[in-house]
Parts: sequence; structure tokens; C-alpha cells
Amino acid sequence: MRNRFRSILEYILVLCIILEFNTPYLFFPFVKNGLQILLLSLLLILVLMSHYSIRKKVNGYVLIYMLGSIFPMLMLDSKFYFAYVKCFFVMLPLMWVYLSLRKSVSVSAYLSVFFKYSNIMIVLSVISLIIPMTSMFPYEWHPTQEFIPTYYGIYFETQTVGAIWRNTGIFNEGPMYNMVLCMALTIECFIRPIKSKVKICY
Repeated sequence: MRNRFRSILEYILVLCIILEFNTPYLFFPFVKNGLQILLLSLLLILVLMSHYSIRKKVNGYVLIYMLGSIFPMLMLDSKFYFAYVKCFFVMLPLMWVYLSLRKSVSVSAYLSVFFKYSNIMIVLSVISLIIPMTSMFPYEWHPTQEFIPTYYGIYFETQTVGAIWRNTGIFNEGPMYNMVLCMALTIECFIRPIKSKVKICY
């Protein structure tokens, strides 16, 4: 039961990370803030569930990383400090600690987080290939485009190539979608022990 609950939390965590990656949902402030709160909460819960006890070596790496992260922050405008600290001083180190804890349990426990990411991206890629538009969605990424076509809010058409809509999945631009798909493809081709041609093709 505990492992099943952990697995559900990991799926939600990975989905939140994907949605945070420049998707149209962030148009709504309550969604953006809610995702960030949920992300932080899930990371804290997962770390606490893992009974934080990690090698000094990993703690040292995290400390060095956080000290090193101070210098890039000094080059930013002060209005970006809070977002930078939240992402690179809180969430990323917590994620690193959690993955290190899972790796200390077993390699399969560590890799399961990456497999969950790939599973979600496969579902999203299938959705983006087979469904038509049903309504319009408010949009802020493009200065002259206030609304974009969507299928029940789980697929968006944000860019056109001539008269043809570009498949951007749930992201604001094609390159963003391509990057997260390439990460899933890498997992399926080089990390997952049992390869699936169907998953790789999608």
C-alpha cells in the first residue's frame, strides 16, 4: 500500500513538472501558483516518506551546488530572485535528494521516476496525434494571439506553418514539445530495460 501511494505521488509530481514547462495552463495565476505549491508539497512528502538518511557525499554535493548557484543569481534582475531561489535552491535540491534516496534503495526504484515521465509523455503524444479541436483557450505566449484551439484543454494548437497547425501538444511552442519528447525517447531507447517499438514510435 505504501509503495502504491508513493507511485501515485510520483506520477502527480512528474505531471506537475511537465505542466510547469511553459504550458498554456500557466496563463491562469491560480494554476501557476497551485502547481508550484503542489510540487513543493509533493517533494517534501516524498522525501519525508523516504526517511531522509543520505550519505554525507550527496549532502556535500548538494551544498556545493547551492553555493555555486549563488553566482548566476547575482547576474539576474532582482525581480527574478524569488523565482530563481524557489526553483534552484529549493525544488531542484529536493528532487536531487529524493532521487538519491530512491537510488540508495535500488536502481529500479530510482529509474521508476523516469519511466513515469516517459509513460505520461507517451499518453500526451498519442492524444496530440488523434484528436480534433473542440473549443478555444486563452493564450498569452503570442502578443497578437489571444486564443488558441484546444481539445478539452488536453491538447493545444499554438503555432501554424503556413495554413497547417503545428503539433505542439500541451506546450506553447514546438521546440518545447520536441525537447520533452526527446527526453522520453531517450528513456525508452537507452534506459528502459524492455524496449517497446510501439512506445518508441509514438
